[in-house]
Amino acid sequence: MENERFIDFNNFTPGRQDVPIHAVVFSLQRQVLDRVFLPTVLARIQDSELRVAPGTQPFTLGLLFTEIQDSVWDETKNPGMSVNINSYRRSLQREHLRKMIGMVLRDAAVPEDARTLARQSLVTLRGQLQRTVSRPGLTASPEVRAHLAESIARIDEALKGGMQRSAF
Repeated sequence: MENERFIDFNNFTPGRQDVPIHAVVFSLQRQVLDRVFLPTVLARIQDSELRVAPGTQPFTLGLLFTEIQDSVWDETKNPGMSVNINSYRRSLQREHLRKMIGMVLRDAAVPEDARTLARQSLVTLRGQLQRTVSRPGLTASPEVRAHLAESIARIDEALKGGMQRSAF
């Protein structure tokens, strides 16, 4: 069956006829990050650290922040001579960056430990991205280069803006 786009030329409203796959995937990615970094979830993870049996390794906020950042920014962790980050991953990375910046700038009512971990994540990520873009002989598409440069700029702005945040 073929899609009949122009059944009625009298009432024609142009629009997108295909599935906006990037928007669909990004929506799913955002929902996951929203859920993981929900202030209530972060507070429960922090509280659960005290409820583990002696000798058991608790799941901590530090572990959550580190593992998520390492997974989301995997392409820049140990880059070779070429860095290839597809558009889906760049969207995920931008959303992760937005979450961390929001916590640092107090846009979200997260536990203070989460806020400090977000700040540390941004500092670590900035160094990681700077090492990637300054690598001699690095080959990357213009989209990837722009994405990495923009990410560094956003981190710099957030860390500077974080100094002007309200008092505790």
